[in-house]
Amino acid sequence: GQLHIEYNLKKIDIQILQYLNNAGNSNTAKDIMALGLYTKGHVSQSLKNLKEHGLVDAVHDRDDARCVHLQLMDEAYGIIKQIDKIYENILSVMFHDIPAEDLEVFKRVGQQIVKNINAYVE
Repeated sequence: GQLHIEYNLKKIDIQILQYLNNAGNSNTAKDIMALGLYTKGHVSQSLKNLKEHGLVDAVHDRDDARCVHLQLMDEAYGIIKQIDKIYENILSVMFHDIPAEDLEVFKRVGQQIVKNINAYVE
């Protein structure tokens, strides 16, 4: 939608920006790959695009030069705010007129489903 047109960002680019915003020290391409959501080629292409747009920078680790951390640049934070606002609007539409107690049940069921999947996969 809007972010694709305005910034030429694909869905994977937006997801990687969001991931890096919350990643803490787990901010390498290897960490992104460990999520198991994308191929190595897709991650590589996305990071190249994000670097070209000045949204992400690669910084070598002080202790291990082979390790490269991905750092969000200032302009990325403005885009992340827009992403958050878009998701907020989507959620308000999705959950409009649903009572709080029903949302709690929905949340508990969702958490149990995730636990079940994780237990099955391990």
